[in-house]
Amino acid sequence: MTISVVLADANILFSRTLRDYVIYAADEGAIEIHWSRQILAEMSRNLRENLGFSHDSTSRLEQLMNDYIEYALVEVDPDHLAAVEAVEMDAKDRHVLAAALSADADILLTDNTKDFPAEWITEAGDRAPHRGPAADPPRRGLPRQDTGCPREDRALLSQT
Repeated sequence: MTISVVLADANILFSRTLRDYVIYAADEGAIEIHWSRQILAEMSRNLRENLGFSHDSTSRLEQLMNDYIEYALVEVDPDHLAAVEAVEMDAKDRHVLAAALSADADILLTDNTKDFPAEWITEAGDRAPHRGPAADPPRRGLPRQDTGCPREDRALLSQT
């Protein structure tokens, strides 16, 4: 079985249903899920502003997520932040791209594909995560197991 390394954006973690699916998939070993402190902060801020969650509730949610998937929290490398500084995209989304690089992600799981630069991702090659369905670029880091499943079956991206 091939395990894709996935960086989840805040717009995925905001949805209880999508958050539960990706955490379940990670717990079952189908994917290796990651997020950053800034992604969790964005998720929590949106839950408070849009759904009326309390600060205590969102802090508890973040803690539970980090405790349940202990490896998920990725520290964003300052070099990766610098690498995406010049990328033509909304500046508020650069931290997500940097986190994906720091996680060595195969896939950037987001519902916001329009704000992530397809041209830069193509030019960056295997340094960058894929933001579309049906792709599984080469990965460095953790060893992979291969079941022979087609690449299309291994890709995970929400297009809601």
